[in-house]
Amino acid sequence: MSWALIPLTEQQKEIQQLAREFARSEIAPHSDKWDRDGAMDSSVLARLAELGFLGMMVPEQYEGLGLDTVTYLVALEEIAAVDASVAVAMSVHNSLPTQMILRYGSETQRQRYLPAMARGEWLGAFALSEPEAGSDAAAMTTQAVRDGDDWVLSGTKAWVTSGNQAGVILAMARTDRPGSAGGRAASARSSSRRTWTDFTSGRRRTSSACARRRRCS
Repeated sequence: MSWALIPLTEQQKEIQQLAREFARSEIAPHSDKWDRDGAMDSSVLARLAELGFLGMMVPEQYEGLGLDTVTYLVALEEIAAVDASVAVAMSVHNSLPTQMILRYGSETQRQRYLPAMARGEWLGAFALSEPEAGSDAAAMTTQAVRDGDDWVLSGTKAWVTSGNQAGVILAMARTDRPGSAGGRAASARSSSRRTWTDFTSGRRRTSSACARRRRCS
C-alpha cells in the first residue's frame, strides 16, 4: 500500500522499517512451515511483544506505546505482507480485546489485563461466533449470569482466533434470556483462559486446490 495520501512522520517511517525488517528476517523464513503445520511458533508472538507491536494503541499508563491507529496500521501492513496469519493474531489482539477493555472496562479491569497484554504475557482473543448463530450477535445463546461479584458464562463459542494461544478471551454473551419479552442484550466479558472448560482446537481443513498449490491466500 502506498501512504502517499497520508504522509508518514519520521517515527512512523522508522516503525514501518522495523516491522518490515522483522517480517522479512524472522517471519518469512518460517511461514511456509507454519502453513503446513497449521500452527505458528509462539516465539514469534514473544518477539512481536518485545518490539512493542502487541501494545501499540494501549496508553503508556498501562505499559503500551500509546500510538495512533495509522502508526499501528503501518506496522500491521508490513507483517501482513509476509504472513497473514501472524498479522491476524496481531490485529485481533490490538483491536477488539485491548480496545474494548480500554473503552468499556473498569479501571480495575484495565489495570489487571492491559499491562500484561501490552507486554505480550497474555495474548488477547475475541469470542463472538457460535456454531448455530455464526457471527450474528443477536442470535447468540451464550449466557452470562451474575453470581455475587462474578459472572458465570455458559455456552459454546467457535472460530476463536488465537483461542488456542490466548491468555485472555473477551467473550460476547447475553445477559437476558433468548426470546425474552425484554428484548435482546449483549455483554462483553473478559476471562482468563484457564477458567474455560472443554476448550479444544479444531482440525485444519485444506481444500484440494490448496493442497495442489501447497499454499492458500
